[in-house]
Amino acid sequence: MLSNDQLVLKHVTLPILAVLIILGNGALILITLRHKSLRNSVTNLLVASLALSDLLTGLVIESDLLTELVNVRPTDRSGQCPTY
Repeated sequence: MLSNDQLVLKHVTLPILAVLIILGNGALILITLRHKSLRNSVTNLLVASLALSDLLTGLVIESDLLTELVNVRPTDRSGQCPTY
């Protein structure tokens, strides 16, 4: 069973971090695509590709957390899920 601190990390901190990852990297990719001068440099294209991979990682984290939150089952006092 997870401690209170672990639950806070899992259900509060990680979703906030995943949203920030998605917004920040999405903005960087959008800016790179809109401004042609930013696409002329190999370095900027490398940064944009890293942002894309980080964005996909954030999407996977967010979907995994949402799936886990939706599939939560009630537990009894022993910590075991009751059988229905």
